[in-house]
Amino acid sequence: MIQYLVVGDPRGEKLLRKYYGASLYGMIARMRSCPVQSNEILQSTLSKIQTDIGRFSGNLSFFTWMMQVARRLSIDYGEVTVTPIEQLDGKSDTAFDDAHIYSSSS
Repeated sequence: MIQYLVVGDPRGEKLLRKYYGASLYGMIARMRSCPVQSNEILQSTLSKIQTDIGRFSGNLSFFTWMMQVARRLSIDYGEVTVTPIEQLDGKSDTAFDDAHIYSSSS
């Protein structure tokens, strides 16, 4: 998939949406209270991942790098609502248990 994104092959976008769209949306939705805004940020995130794929260095996992892109765009979009993990009431997603996602090194 990364190779497709690097060369601009449309299959890369399709695979990105298929395999990571829901996880990215889930993280964004936890930061935003409005589904419309969450969807707009998801679209921006997917676009930014495609255009900035050359910046992916491999120092982080591809998933962690994408989550950082989504997190930054969510924060840049405006006021965010962050739900403490304790209040998720068992709704935790293994994708969000990764400490790298919540790193302050944006």
